[in-house]
Amino acid sequence: MKNSFFFLATLGLLCSHCVRHDGVMPQTVSPKIDYDQVSIQLMQDLAPRIIGTWTLQKVYVKHNPKLYFRDQVKLTKDSTFLNLARLTIRPAAVPRSIPRDYRRGEFDGTLEYGGKTYPVQFDIRADYGWLINKKGPQGIFLFQYHFPNGSRIVEPEEAFLKDLGLIDDNFSMEVSDGQPTMVWRGFNRGVEKIDFVKN
Repeated sequence: MKNSFFFLATLGLLCSHCVRHDGVMPQTVSPKIDYDQVSIQLMQDLAPRIIGTWTLQKVYVKHNPKLYFRDQVKLTKDSTFLNLARLTIRPAAVPRSIPRDYRRGEFDGTLEYGGKTYPVQFDIRADYGWLINKKGPQGIFLFQYHFPNGSRIVEPEEAFLKDLGLIDDNFSMEVSDGQPTMVWRGFNRGVEKIDFVKN
């Protein structure tokens, strides 16, 4: 029994000094990401970069005759609209979340098209891929009109923008570092991509 104990103790001591010589390094554990804090920081960084007036320099629209909303837009093929409209973005005057959710950016603005100006709004949420890799679009959002409550007559110009797929669609947003440019990519409807240039 004594010899067995001595043998096992010696074996344990020898094994404790064993070193791997196969060149394989142990994997490091990546630090845990605080998604809330990263989202808040992203919204703080994005706000000054997107606030201002932008020209919708190129609006790429996919032709799909099966889409129900093409009443005002008669497309026969994929199309690109040049300098379609101007978008002015500002922080939302009244928070849309109570208490205020700083993980998302809340913005109001105006969209100028065809000599008319329409109120718009969108709330940006951080894109999960960007939170993980810091690459690609920074956020996603739904772009909508923001008319006061009550009934109103829909003008042909605003109907055109909605039928085109610019309004009431979800987009991803990618803002370029150090450049006065921004790209939106549509998710569901006709607008595939919008290239913006800041004025």
